Amino acid sequence: MKESNELRLPYSSDALPACWELRCCLDPEKMIAYDAFFKKYAKDKTIIDLGSGSGVMGWLAYKYGAKKVYCVEYVEKYIPVIEKMLEEYPQTEIIHGDASKIQFPEADIIIHEIFGHNVIDEYIIPISRNIHKQGMLDKVTPKKIEWVQFKAEWIKYSDYHIEHDLNDFPESMNEFLTLYSEKVEDWTETNSKYEAWIDTSLEVNDLQTIGYTDLTKIDLINHVPYKLSVLKKTDKKENKQDIEEKFGWYAYLDEEIKFSNILRQGNNWTMMPGGRGPFNRFIKEAEFNENINPLATGAQCQFLV
Repeated sequence: MKESNELRLPYSSDALPACWELRCCLDPEKMIAYDAFFKKYAKDKTIIDLGSGSGVMGWLAYKYGAKKVYCVEYVEKYIPVIEKMLEEYPQTEIIHGDASKIQFPEADIIIHEIFGHNVIDEYIIPISRNIHKQGMLDKVTPKKIEWVQFKAEWIKYSDYHIEHDLNDFPESMNEFLTLYSEKVEDWTETNSKYEAWIDTSLEVNDLQTIGYTDLTKIDLINHVPYKLSVLKKTDKKENKQDIEEKFGWYAYLDEEIKFSNILRQGNNWTMMPGGRGPFNRFIKEAEFNENINPLATGAQCQFLV
């Protein structure tokens, strides 16, 4: 990918894409990971795709031999997009509803990428609680978060958008994005033009692991390393870019397949804590290195301090 010579579109533009969430699959590192996961696990499986958006997860699942996909989507506007993209697979069932409240069908795998800049700031906690009540949390992936600290410049964005190169993506994503342009709209003229080029150094130094979160244990899913508590001390009125420490994470789809929000072009996320909205939601959900339930399976602190 490279920096375009065209100004990126403002988020307030009246010409919003048919599916805003297509942007979520314009991150090569992330889609390489999901492609590898489906290639490894999808064959003959029944899969629930949470937050289907453009239908990309369902499409990848079928490409690698999934038996059936349930697409769960809250935004009504995206339902016709999913229908178009998966029309070749009549066994698909689309569930229009709130994943934190719906009754889930039986499935072998529940997959999503409902993560914000701080992982748990995009409502994955209430969704996980609903899945847990139905005895299916062990079927969810991503399964684990590795939290990291590092040194880097704070991100500054160019006024120009990213010009994506399909060669950066897996072959499967080349197929999907080409099909999307045929069936829905030319994503290079819509979604791509909102994605900003990073205009600062991408150099990362002194990266170190500060802890893990197990997303398959209901009593641990909101527990984060104590070092992240520095984010709590940031006044809402202050510029969070002045925080000296830089934090990020890796999400593991299994013990080997992972993706991150570490600095790179095309990244769907920025460094923690992101904007004020994600920051506030993260602080509301997070438990910093403490287990308030003495009977929990993770009662012994799991974090490096």
